[in-house]
Amino acid sequence: TALHLASQSGKAECIRVLLQHNANPLLRDTGGRRTPLDIARSKHFTRCSKLLEEGEAMYRKENSHQEKLKQKKRVAAAWNDLEQACMDVDDQSFVDILDKYEQPIAKLAIFQPRDTNEESLVLRIARANRVGLLSLCLIHLGRPPNTPTTKETLLHFACCHCSDETVSIVFGLFPDMVNMADYQGSTPLHIAVSLNKLDV
Repeated sequence: TALHLASQSGKAECIRVLLQHNANPLLRDTGGRRTPLDIARSKHFTRCSKLLEEGEAMYRKENSHQEKLKQKKRVAAAWNDLEQACMDVDDQSFVDILDKYEQPIAKLAIFQPRDTNEESLVLRIARANRVGLLSLCLIHLGRPPNTPTTKETLLHFACCHCSDETVSIVFGLFPDMVNMADYQGSTPLHIAVSLNKLDV
């Protein structure tokens, strides 16, 4: 690349201009071995090396930020698709839609609320007592995280808001949740007793 050539000949000003115009300092030469920084260091071009070190750090930071924005958009799209599917389709069709997304994106869309004032989709599914769909989601995606503010597990939520069958599904998949305490020190068993849910 032009950055490789500028590094080879020690042209620091040229490197600076190329980096300002978003030249990629992480690309390797045709042999796949050396970056422009590798070349500048091997030639002991101190100023060029410093510019390229800063350029690499900035390029990584920019790409990381761009990737986060892209992921946020993918999660939002998945959330919208899956929210609609929660209401409109049968359990297997929902899982087929879920399969369209990479698992990390699907997990974020199902397990995290779109914003702080909303329930996550997994909680909506549980609250609606769609036990077949809940079971498929949990088998497919694994253990949901605890609610950050209350430290409440899905089993706490099910004991408070859902049918005995929903509680049974969650407990069957994640039996260790029965011993987990929320921020008030209550376990799911405490909640079931306080609500007089004797079958639970």
